[in-house]
Amino acid sequence: MEKLISKLEPHSFRCGSIRTNKDGEIYLTLDQASAGLSMTLFDENGNSIANSTFSNGSENASIDQLLQQGTYYVAVEAGGWNGTTSKSPYRFRATYPGEISRDPVTLEPNDTFETSSSMISGKSFSSNLFSKLDSDVFRIYTMNISKPIAGTIISVYAKDVAGNMSGTTTVKVIDKTPPAAPTVNTVTSKTVVVQGKSEANSMVYIYSGNKVIGSGTADAKGNFSVKIASQKKGTSLRVYAKDASNNLSAGKDIKVN
Repeated sequence: MEKLISKLEPHSFRCGSIRTNKDGEIYLTLDQASAGLSMTLFDENGNSIANSTFSNGSENASIDQLLQQGTYYVAVEAGGWNGTTSKSPYRFRATYPGEISRDPVTLEPNDTFETSSSMISGKSFSSNLFSKLDSDVFRIYTMNISKPIAGTIISVYAKDVAGNMSGTTTVKVIDKTPPAAPTVNTVTSKTVVVQGKSEANSMVYIYSGNKVIGSGTADAKGNFSVKIASQKKGTSLRVYAKDASNNLSAGKDIKVN
């Protein structure tokens, strides 16, 4: 500490120590002063790492650095006082890698990547910026997973580097994929049973214009046989498949031969 003190100017207000428990980003702010101030970040050997200064109380200072785990010191000094010894209040704030206790309402601290607040998809958050130097950082996770089967139950949880696990959220995979358009065998003016293939266990509908003229269910292998009244040669028919989740396929157009 003697090395550090020897480097400070005569009008220093304070020298505070910071101990980070892992590598990461440190964010320092100095504001709400009534006079010019200077803020300097030192390593444990008293070497200056960064400095930020303002000349009057209407301004602010900030330092944003990536640091290795260790002990650091911050000196707040008078700047541009021209020998004045009257006091000046100020606000100093440090956010750095450590044990973070987050306010559940304001989400603070969330000023840096290290202390960023995790977002939940579809949920809105309300917070505040506490000064013009303040910033809010939110963390968004995306990941690639293999395409799950509809109806599958997926459990999601988070684990930090220390192995601590969050609570588990379960979600059910919803089927949003429509069946492929059915394949249909040749239909003639004498056909009274339309046959073809569609998604297994899907409902098959046959339309003539806007009218359903036949419907049926495909078997476990996707084969279907749907009864219809015989149609005139040249009639246009359209065949659809609908799965159990009510996803509708594209239509398959056929002409009666």
